[in-house]
Amino acid sequence: MICTNCKANIKDNSRFCIRCGEIFYDYLGNTIDDGVYSNLMKIYTENKSFNIFSVKYFFFNFIYAFYKKMHFIGVCSLIDSFVFKMFLLILKNEIDVLPDKIGLFYIFFLMPVYIICFSVFMYFCFNFNKKYIEKAYYYVTSVVRENENEDYSYLRRIVEKKIRPNKVVVFLSIIAFILLIFI
Repeated sequence: MICTNCKANIKDNSRFCIRCGEIFYDYLGNTIDDGVYSNLMKIYTENKSFNIFSVKYFFFNFIYAFYKKMHFIGVCSLIDSFVFKMFLLILKNEIDVLPDKIGLFYIFFLMPVYIICFSVFMYFCFNFNKKYIEKAYYYVTSVVRENENEDYSYLRRIVEKKIRPNKVVVFLSIIAFILLIFI
């Protein structure tokens, strides 16, 4: 199946395009005018087309996740970053203290921890945009279904209010990032 908006290849029977957020109306029902869904999705996704790999997540990690209000991914990324930082500290201390015994310790403990941390990070890099589009889709459909009798401008205000980042959460994530650097 090919998206009519961005021409991306997507799975058959998809409800929306994971690249641009275009909604396919065959799966929504007839509760409201079809154009409203697409317009609200464009507002929620800021009318952007997303690639498979999230460059912003790659560079800003959990700060970007909290900025986009993806709190579960943000918390998982924060824990992953913390564990990775502890991995680096343990590795640095072990190399300084026990250079002859680091081989087995590294192979059986530190290397699997590193692989797991890196795998979690790369999983979120490749799936962040997809998860964000899915969240946008479910949020927009729930807003429209809960407010079926409301006009478009009211729905638009609700969606615009939802996409504004929580400044306190972003500030706290920046502080956590700074603490991770200087620990």
